Amino acid sequence: MGLPALREELRLHPGPPAADGAPTWTLQDPSCNRFFRIDWPTFLILSHWHAGSPERIAAEASASAPMDLDSQDVEGVLDFLGRSELLQCASAGDTRRLCQAERARHHSPWAWLLHHYLFFRVPL
Repeated sequence: MGLPALREELRLHPGPPAADGAPTWTLQDPSCNRFFRIDWPTFLILSHWHAGSPERIAAEASASAPMDLDSQDVEGVLDFLGRSELLQCASAGDTRRLCQAERARHHSPWAWLLHHYLFFRVPL
């Protein structure tokens, strides 16, 4: 099974150390101006994404670092990337999923009006 490609405009920056001292990275999505803090295992998986399958990615990442990753770790990262819309769209199903996510983010005109304009102060 080939994995979907990552979006080309994504950027990876060094992040601050985690509370336990482990290194972190910041994954930037410049088109949406979103930032995601990722840990070392996720960084290793993304670094070996070109391997193409969860088993090969896990094997290459485990060989390059003193940790044992498996295909379930890779599938967890794949799930995160899909939910965060960080993968390239290559099929009609991907497009449908993105359209549904966009519709879910928008509220009805009444909900928007209630949230933005119908607030008032009551003096005490």
